[in-house]
Amino acid sequence: MCRCNKGSDSSTRKQSCIIPTKKKPQETRWGYTTDLMLYDDPWKIKKVLKESDVGNLSRLLLHKELVEKFVLPMLGPNAQREAETEKGTKIIIWDVDTQSMHHLVFK
Repeated sequence: MCRCNKGSDSSTRKQSCIIPTKKKPQETRWGYTTDLMLYDDPWKIKKVLKESDVGNLSRLLLHKELVEKFVLPMLGPNAQREAETEKGTKIIIWDVDTQSMHHLVFK
């Protein structure tokens, strides 16, 4: 919305337009915002599968930053240590698409 102000001098007929800027949401001191979130995507890691992901080796390669941020915190302390070894740690994954469980080794 634009609020327009015409100049007082009728001969110049200047017009200035004040366009309000969108302010950033104000956070309270508790870290909450008043912005409305319509949807929070539960899938934090998304990847388009490549040939190497579905080939004979059956590996799914993920970026280290994603693993450190979203996967390792979900594992217990022992599983976190095992995941960083050559042997890895055994995990169980639920496939939402096929409604089936898979036993994997996470390294």
